[in-house]
Amino acid sequence: APPPFHNVPPPNKFYADVGLVDKLHARFVATGGDGAPPPAQCLTGLGGLGKSSAAAAYCHRYRGEYAGGVLWVGASADDVEQGLRDAAAALGVQKIDDAVDVRVPLKGALLRAAAGRGRRWLLVLDNADSKAELRRATRWLSDAAGGDVLITTRCAAPQTFVALGVAPGD
Repeated sequence: APPPFHNVPPPNKFYADVGLVDKLHARFVATGGDGAPPPAQCLTGLGGLGKSSAAAAYCHRYRGEYAGGVLWVGASADDVEQGLRDAAAALGVQKIDDAVDVRVPLKGALLRAAAGRGRRWLLVLDNADSKAELRRATRWLSDAAGGDVLITTRCAAPQTFVALGVAPGD
């Protein structure tokens, strides 16, 4: 079966900032001097500047590098829980009890995809505009090895993430 390409919006035919997409990819493939994987990447900026379009362009352009799957989660306060549950289901996680924090089985499925099959994955958290959600993502994903995390947000990126600003005219 092909890897999941879950909920990724179609590319925006009017989005043309290939340089930003390539810069994002370069940051994901770079490793630190200790060989550690890169931190999560954040696309930050005002609403309507193309953060989600850049993230979707990245997903479509580099999906072949993520044999473990590409998962897109709407991360606004109203959508994030259901989005995470849907992403877990796309990875084959069976029904999750409503009392269970969905982040635990989803993280487990991501780690299994990376460890068991040596397959990298990409998780996009789109519109994570709540500082509380960004803090949760920081804690939850700090040790999720084997994949990449891309966050689009209007908030300033947490220090543990690398921010790549999107400005008018970019």
